Amino acid sequence: MNKTTSPKTLLDMPTLETLATFLRVYAHPLRVRIIDYLASSKRPRHVSEIIRATDGAQQAIVSQQLRLLRESDILTSERRGSFIYYSLAHARDRELLQYLRHLATELDGGSGAH
Repeated sequence: MNKTTSPKTLLDMPTLETLATFLRVYAHPLRVRIIDYLASSKRPRHVSEIIRATDGAQQAIVSQQLRLLRESDILTSERRGSFIYYSLAHARDRELLQYLRHLATELDGGSGAH
């Protein structure tokens, strides 16, 4: 839905609810790590690769986060035999992550680390 909103127009409540729900998904470090990993990948990744990229988070926890990201339409999954591969569903999430990286650097005072 393409609406042009002037800077003086406040977002309506349904739009605010949609945005808040979307942002809650990004409000968890492990989910952001998974999104970051998949955004930097040129191919879909298997859950074991994602676990390694999360510095060894427990498989059950990673699987739970992957399910939530899939249900939130941030990730897609593809079954290949007995394996499931994950990738970003939309370019918007790659773009959002780039902006969030920039913002994090700014918030850290340009150091890029805490």
